[in-house]
Amino acid sequence: MIFVTVGAQIQFDRLIKTVDQWAAHYDGAVFGQIGNSNYFPENFEYKQFLKKIEYDEILKTTSLIISHAGMGTIISAMELEKKIIIMPRLAQFREHRNDHQYATAQAFQRYGVTTAFNEDQLLNFLQNIQEVQPCTKIGKFASKELLYTIEQFIKSR
Repeated sequence: MIFVTVGAQIQFDRLIKTVDQWAAHYDGAVFGQIGNSNYFPENFEYKQFLKKIEYDEILKTTSLIISHAGMGTIISAMELEKKIIIMPRLAQFREHRNDHQYATAQAFQRYGVTTAFNEDQLLNFLQNIQEVQPCTKIGKFASKELLYTIEQFIKSR
């Protein structure tokens, strides 16, 4: 199953609509958590909101995550070493207050996170879904090296 998630705050109709158009021709199961969307999918099942336990279970069992560039979803995908395609919300479309998700998406590309910066790129990744690779696995805790670096920084102040 493919899991689409856009968080719970602001609508992200561009992502939902693009996936919905693609899902009309996709033969597998797609399920979405669409939040406060104004667009309601016709070609895949969805709920506006999920309980945390439901969300976590879907993340564990899904084969691919399609998501906004939200830190929580990206980090969860990396902990589970899942395939993920992200598309950042953009302020120019009133999908967020600023473009921090764009910066987040750029930063996570180097960790194997497949990133679409617009609807055409997202559609291209979806049409070539078999080529999407799992992102780099991370642990649940900071590395000893990172903790040491932070400690040295604090001590130097």
